Amino acid sequence: MIPFGSAITAGIFIGGRLSDWQQLPTMLAGFVALIAIFLLMPISLPARVSAVIVFYLFGAVNFLAGAPLQSRIVDQARDAPNLASILNQGAFNLGNAIGASVGGAALTAGLAYSQLPLLSAAVTVLTGALVVIASRIADQPDRESTA
Repeated sequence: MIPFGSAITAGIFIGGRLSDWQQLPTMLAGFVALIAIFLLMPISLPARVSAVIVFYLFGAVNFLAGAPLQSRIVDQARDAPNLASILNQGAFNLGNAIGASVGGAALTAGLAYSQLPLLSAAVTVLTGALVVIASRIADQPDRESTA
């Protein structure tokens, strides 16, 4: 577990630094890298060395993408950043629960364990699209204040 923990720590550090520089591009690049890792998982898992490398990268990239997301939430909630941070953590936990449920349902429907990363890649594509849409909406000028 130490290598995975160090991957997470590295991902948070790198994601935080990159987020300070370019928040949205860091998030989107993290999602693209995560999709690539999910697509590599089915072919890398049979061999131990490649599996360890891919899981290390998964830990780093997963948390690299999460750091700018957390930062954006807090930035957007200037009036209540602590509340936004708490709600964001709750949303991460809800996402974990939903992900486990979707994975369980997929297994029940007959999907093989080796196919779950492909399902994860599809969910990550959807998540990236939602981030782009939400960012565009948030970055639009307020119509009432400009009128």
